[in-house]
Amino acid sequence: MSQVGPARLIFVAEYYDDMAEMMREYSLQYFLADQTVSMYDIRNRREFLKRMEVPTIREEHLYLGSQVVVHSRKLKLTGYGDAFTAAQLEKKSATTLAMVKPDAFASAAEICAAAADAGLVISQMRTVQLSQAQAQAFYAEHRAQPFYAQLVSFMASGKILAMELMGEDAVPKWRGLMESLRPRFGSDATRNAVHGSDSAASAEREAAFFFGGGNNFDVCTPCQSCSLALILPSAIKGGQAANIMAAIAADRGGAVNAVQMFTLTKPNAEEFYEVYKGVVADYTKKVSELASGPCIAVEFVSGNGAVETLREICGPSDPDVARTIRPASIRAKFGVNAVQNAVHVTDLPEDGCLEVEYFFNLLASSA
Repeated sequence: MSQVGPARLIFVAEYYDDMAEMMREYSLQYFLADQTVSMYDIRNRREFLKRMEVPTIREEHLYLGSQVVVHSRKLKLTGYGDAFTAAQLEKKSATTLAMVKPDAFASAAEICAAAADAGLVISQMRTVQLSQAQAQAFYAEHRAQPFYAQLVSFMASGKILAMELMGEDAVPKWRGLMESLRPRFGSDATRNAVHGSDSAASAEREAAFFFGGGNNFDVCTPCQSCSLALILPSAIKGGQAANIMAAIAADRGGAVNAVQMFTLTKPNAEEFYEVYKGVVADYTKKVSELASGPCIAVEFVSGNGAVETLREICGPSDPDVARTIRPASIRAKFGVNAVQNAVHVTDLPEDGCLEVEYFFNLLASSA
C-alpha cells in the first residue's frame, strides 16, 4: 500500500500587530479534506485559532508571498511549515517578474490576458512611475553596456505595470511568451514592450524591488475625471480578471490610468462600503466578498464623464438584470449574483476621485 501524505498544508505566517507595534508569527494549517484552518502562536507556544472554516481562504490562495485574511488579520505567508507542503507547492508556485514598459502600457490589459491564457497567475501587480534613480538601480547590472543610458531614460519616461506571475516553469514560460508579445507591441530593441526575469534568482530580486517595500514609488494621482472599477475576489478566483481588465480598457473614449492588486482586511472593506451600510440589503455579504481575497483596483479616466462611462461598460449591478437588458456588459458576462457581480464601480460622479484616492493613495501607501 502506498503511503498517504499529510492531509494538510502548513505555512509560517506573519502578522503586524499595530496595537503592540510588533510582528507576530503563526503556524497556519490548512486541512485539505474539509478546507478548514487552524493557527498556532509560535512565540507564545499556544493555540491561537481552533480548527474551523474560514471562507476567505481557499487552497489556490496559499503560496509563499501571498496574503490571506483570517478574522480581519492580514497574514503574509513567509515560509513552508513542513516538507510535504514545500514538495506540493514549490513547483507550481514558481514565480517571475513581468513588466509592461511605458511604450506598451496602453496595451497592458491585452498583455495580462496573454499571460493568463498561458496559464500564469498574477500574484502581485502595481502601476508605478520610476524615477531616474530607480530605473538606474533596477538595471544596474547593465551599467557598462552602451544601451544603458537610453534604457534608463526610456524606463523613467512613463508609467509601467509590474507583475509577479506565478505558475509551473514561470520564468521560461513568460520569456517564451515575450517572443510573441514584443513584435506585437514593441518597436525596437529598447522600446520592446515587456520585460521578464532571466532566472529564478533574478525573479526573486526583481520582485523584491517592486513589492518588497524598499522603494517609495510615485503613487497614482487621480485625474480630474476618473472612476474606480474594483475587480472582486470571486472574479479573480474564477480566472476572469484579465478579460475584465481588457473590457474596461476597450476603446470607449476612456483609458486605464493605473492598476494595482490589494488584499483588504474586513475593517478596510467595511470602511470602503460604509456608504452602503443600512442602505443596501446585501451590505454584510458585500463586505465579506470584498475581504475574501485579492482584488484589483483599476483607475479609469475619461474626458467625458468617466463615472457614467464606466457604469455603462459594467452594466446593472444585478447580473441577471444585466443579462436581460445589457448582455454585452461586464456584469452580464462575468457576474454570478448581486454580491459576486464581478466588479464594483463608482456610483456618483463626485465620488470618482475619492474612491481612486482611497485605493491608490491611502491603501497603497500603507501596504
